[in-house]
Amino acid sequence: MPELPEVEQFRRFLLPLVAPDCNGSPAVPNSKGGDQLVDDFLRVTLVNKNKLPRNWLSEEDVQGLNDKKLICTSVLRKGKQLCLVLTSTEGSICDAKVDANVKDNDNGSSVYLFLHMGMTGSIKSPGKTIYWGNNHNSPMAQKENGADGKEGEELFPPDYTYLTLQYRGYRVAFCDPRKFGKCEVSNTMSQMQQLAPDALNDTVKSEKDGEEDHSTNTKGMGKDSPGRHSASQAIIERICNQSIGIKALLLDQKRAVSGVGNWVADEVFYQLAIHPDQTHLTESESLQLVVKLHEILDCAVKCLVEERSYPETWLFLYRWTKGKKSNGGVPKDCRGRSLTFLKSGGRTSAIVSSLQKLQKRNPKKTATPKPSKRSKKQSKPSNDKACEEVVKKRASGGKGARKRSNQKSSPEEKVNSKRTRKEAAESSQAKPAEVNGKDATKSSGSPPRRRSPRFVSP
Repeated sequence: MPELPEVEQFRRFLLPLVAPDCNGSPAVPNSKGGDQLVDDFLRVTLVNKNKLPRNWLSEEDVQGLNDKKLICTSVLRKGKQLCLVLTSTEGSICDAKVDANVKDNDNGSSVYLFLHMGMTGSIKSPGKTIYWGNNHNSPMAQKENGADGKEGEELFPPDYTYLTLQYRGYRVAFCDPRKFGKCEVSNTMSQMQQLAPDALNDTVKSEKDGEEDHSTNTKGMGKDSPGRHSASQAIIERICNQSIGIKALLLDQKRAVSGVGNWVADEVFYQLAIHPDQTHLTESESLQLVVKLHEILDCAVKCLVEERSYPETWLFLYRWTKGKKSNGGVPKDCRGRSLTFLKSGGRTSAIVSSLQKLQKRNPKKTATPKPSKRSKKQSKPSNDKACEEVVKKRASGGKGARKRSNQKSSPEEKVNSKRTRKEAAESSQAKPAEVNGKDATKSSGSPPRRRSPRFVSP
């Protein structure tokens, strides 16, 4: 399955489709070797129309693109997604810069052609060689590129081709044997904006990396740009202290980072000695993972550009030996350590079990300040006006006034208070008598009903 390094290689195959006024490159001669310009606009053609993949351009879409006579002004990549920015030939078209991470690129005059390789998709062109990071003289490489390692002109378009693009004699083909790829046209950049930050262009670089960046294809994301560091910090925050396995987290293209596939994730875990199902990574581990991810992807892209294999110390050259009887029947890495294959994140993972051990960790709890305990008087808000009224009533001796303990009542007041108490007690005893007397019988209206005798059978 093509991953970020291979997709970046395909992006380079598409760069000659960009108009010369936009990238400063001269006109590409046609396949016959002449300098005659065939088309001054990007021509889109469907191949094998009766067997097109499910998510593909329709004949109406292709006809609409050709009728507008659009030219390609830029080729973008974010994660594993490719995008050709198509603009009308009228007016100044090459001054506007398009960024895959900016949301306000939709100027109304541009059309975006999205290409996704899926599981077996690839971009091929006459004279271009596809490298996969392993032995380029292998039968698989010769089968992909032709008997002599180059894609011959007589083989174009190759087998399983469903789309061709041509501009001024330069031709490319989108091949997909299993037809899981996608080719769609849109007026917005929403498909790229939905993806997480790019695993190569949006990650930090270590001090060991050189100044030259072979993969920079996003405007405003240089080596030391603030956008790169802010994006890498966002990736670290999305990876740190997560309850989900780290591999499943990285494979989700919309969650933490985009562009990480199966073998890239296994290579990062192998070099950092991390189990793919490890959870709750610390902040330092997350930072090391992001830095190592950039180093591996940058090295892989350089290897493909320079047409050489990946380093011999990588797990990539040994992880494809599953099920093959070699090295005594047990696959091993470069140091002779046995490889183990397991399912992680829905994919087959290759690990060194003696090196990558799963650790049980608890989620890191962040210290939150406890709320201070307040008294009931402090918890209830006081009303100043109500308090002033109560103070006035107490001072005037009205309702709500309290008896002061130092004031003594006179003998006359005591006698009056005793009389009032006796009168209140007599009135309370007289009221039930009146209720049980005549007034009670009048209120009932009829004598009480007698209970009938119980019937007894003879």
